[in-house]
Amino acid sequence: LNCSYNNLTSLNVSSNIALTNLNCFTNKLTSLNVANNTALTSLNCAINAITNLNLTSNLSLTTLNCYDNKLTSLNVSNNTALTAINCSANPFANGINVTNNKALTFLNCNFSTLTTLDVSSNNLLQSLNCQGNSLKTLDTSANTALTFLDCSSNQLTSLNLKNGNN
Repeated sequence: LNCSYNNLTSLNVSSNIALTNLNCFTNKLTSLNVANNTALTSLNCAINAITNLNLTSNLSLTTLNCYDNKLTSLNVSNNTALTAINCSANPFANGINVTNNKALTFLNCNFSTLTTLDVSSNNLLQSLNCQGNSLKTLDTSANTALTFLDCSSNQLTSLNLKNGNN
């Protein structure tokens, strides 16, 4: 389903249980319920005004684009199949926990008011963009596959890049 670039203020996909791809970016959504969409592998709900996104039942999700919303938290601990997350430009109050996302290869969390970021368990991570946050420390020593890193415009006092591959 692609219903992007509209003026939608609500979207009900709860009966679409076989839905695998949902693109509803660039609308005016303030909420999105995908709890019944357990077959969902790709979700792009970017550029809306969503304040809460419950993904605990979306275990097949591999790609998540939820950037430029109003999310204060994002729980992806159950989404162990995720390979790509773009959650940039959200006002995360409690950060984002990606320690269970071992398959993650791409993470973009720039401009999201992050004060901490732990990517030590993301050994497959190839691309990390965490610029424009308030990070004081960043350790990518466990990220041996990392080939792209943008951590500019933070408050870094410690940066560990010793991953044995650079």
